[in-house]
Amino acid sequence: MVLAELLDRGQVWRGSEAPVHTGQSVLETGYPELDICLNGGWVPGHLIELLIDKKATGELSLLLPLLSDVSHKSGLILWIDPPMAPYSLALAQSGVRLRDHRIIRTGSLDERLWVMEQALKSGCVSLLVGWLDVGRERVSDKALRRLQLAADKGQGLAFVVRSSSHINNSSPASFRLHLKQSEAGVKVDLIKRYQSWPVEGPVLPLLKVG
Repeated sequence: MVLAELLDRGQVWRGSEAPVHTGQSVLETGYPELDICLNGGWVPGHLIELLIDKKATGELSLLLPLLSDVSHKSGLILWIDPPMAPYSLALAQSGVRLRDHRIIRTGSLDERLWVMEQALKSGCVSLLVGWLDVGRERVSDKALRRLQLAADKGQGLAFVVRSSSHINNSSPASFRLHLKQSEAGVKVDLIKRYQSWPVEGPVLPLLKVG
């Protein structure tokens, strides 16, 4: 296995890289135990993968505190090809302002990736959540790297929801979180962390939203 792939997987950590987000604004997740694992919280300008075993594992509930925070600031919130339309009443009851939300439907994987890249690069998007797994389509590392670069340029928060079948594949995403349902809630393991080691994460009381 080549060094670049090990770095993408988060299995090699450069000793000169401190596991903190110095000089970067960090947004709390709303879950203190997860903030600890993320060295403070969500970091704008990075691509974050949410790997799920099946639909509605708790991925939207995980993002609710962030959505509430970001929705009261400037910038668009984009939903790219969600499997189901976000439930506006549940969002509003969680303190999410709905004014700047947009749902975008695309016709192909290439179109989906292009829309996400252009939106992230624009600098007008505060938060983007995109679903990449449709049918048997496979997203290349090159396409994901372009999304990472676009997120870095626009400095928005970029989340992509993917199947956990990709968990053992390399990825240029800065953070990769595996969400697994358990009796107590949803186990959130960080299988890749920017400038830090992977870590077993907490069990969070995440509920289905919608």
